[in-house]
Amino acid sequence: MSIFNGIIGQNRAKGALNFSLDGYRNSKFFPPTILTGSRGFGKTSIAKALKGGLLNSQNKPKTFIEVNGATAKSVGAFILTIVMPYLVDKESILFLDEIHAASLEVRRWLLSALPTGRETITTVRYGEDVFSLDWKMINLIAATTNIETLSVPLRERFERIDLETYTESELIQILKIKSRDINYSEDVEISIVQTSRQSPRLIEKRADKIIK
Repeated sequence: MSIFNGIIGQNRAKGALNFSLDGYRNSKFFPPTILTGSRGFGKTSIAKALKGGLLNSQNKPKTFIEVNGATAKSVGAFILTIVMPYLVDKESILFLDEIHAASLEVRRWLLSALPTGRETITTVRYGEDVFSLDWKMINLIAATTNIETLSVPLRERFERIDLETYTESELIQILKIKSRDINYSEDVEISIVQTSRQSPRLIEKRADKIIK
């Protein structure tokens, strides 16, 4: 069973991620990955689904830490609250949503911490502290609605996965799943989809209002 079975559409993205997961099962290395796409396109859902494939040494899902980039303003605070307790010598997944909203200081630090080429362990310095990050133990998944604001060197540290615009049939399928036992006429389905800006999140919100 695919870990993405509950996610409608995005077949190209799911195929690319499954390819990386196949490599992870053999090498235990999953490249830092960035999901790009408009708001409401399912970046968070896809990141969370990856928990089912990124298993730890006990063959169980790794600890999943979700951080919004807008809260990552200070490198010191980021290291003390995220890196040291959750990433150093830990088996975990860091989901950094809206990475473009992180401060320039934090993004520059990430650039120095991410692996290049075939390396899987990086040595990181902050002030007088020196520590290692094992990229076979930890996985970084980032998401952004504005990848062009990231520096080219930082972008190149990631495996880039671009989410595609949803088709009308995919959005109708999402509407039906979310609405459960409600049977819409074809005209109503099309009307809801065409006034939801091709966003699954807006489709789900409108379905929630109809159910209530």
